[in-house]
Amino acid sequence: MSITLLPTKEAYDNLVRSKSDSVIIIDFHATWCGPCKMIAPAYQQLAHQYPLAIFTKCDVDANRTLAQAFRVSAMPTFVITRHGATLSTVRGADRAGLESAIKAALATAAAGPSASGSGSADSLMSNIDAGQASCLNIDTKCSLRSFVAREKDRYIESDADEQLLLHLPMTRTTKIRAIKLTTASEHASKAPKEIKLFVNRPELGFDDAENEEGAQSIELTEAQASGKEEIELRFVRFANVTHLSIFVSSNQGNEDTTLISSLDILGTPEGSTAMDVASLRKQQQE
Repeated sequence: MSITLLPTKEAYDNLVRSKSDSVIIIDFHATWCGPCKMIAPAYQQLAHQYPLAIFTKCDVDANRTLAQAFRVSAMPTFVITRHGATLSTVRGADRAGLESAIKAALATAAAGPSASGSGSADSLMSNIDAGQASCLNIDTKCSLRSFVAREKDRYIESDADEQLLLHLPMTRTTKIRAIKLTTASEHASKAPKEIKLFVNRPELGFDDAENEEGAQSIELTEAQASGKEEIELRFVRFANVTHLSIFVSSNQGNEDTTLISSLDILGTPEGSTAMDVASLRKQQQE
């Protein structure tokens, strides 16, 4: 399988338009980068091993615009996209990590938007930058990346207490109308009860989340906690979202830990690209 070179950002944009449903892997490298040269043969092998994906290479010195659009700061960096949205990011010459991310992306693409049973026609989950997402107080046995990718049987659970703070950066500006939190029936007592949502607050910590009002505070019903009902949002407050934070402060049964089996974010993506979002985030942090 040949590897496609991306000399310009337009080359990537054209590829996305012509291969909209395909999983695209971008190898951001530099000619002077030792680790880039080390993993190059393995990258070629993966291209032959996974012919359903499109493997590309971008020289960061020759195509700085594309590198900046994906906020690449070290080489090698591998970005996996679909429909122009980032599914995951792998940094360093990590063949095992890269192959795992490729498998997850291909599995999600093959299963379609309802792979986890919680997908929706207006789901924004593919617009989350999974490689940059984070969750405070998550149990170390959980994989946030797999959870965001909605892989089967992947959940997140809190560690030290019942609180969780999810940070979900978007690859483009979005309008969010609702979210859907699902906890399996056998863990119903661990399902979230009180949550707060914050918009464009990437540096938010637990203290601020507890003390500030947020964009919306919600006490979930049992139907909402089980995923049977969507959690409708005040649309006007979620009309220009580049980063969504979800703070869970308690659970349904006053359990020591909180567990979420799956998440869906519902709405519509806007026209801003990953590069525009990066610029907006920088302005919000200044």
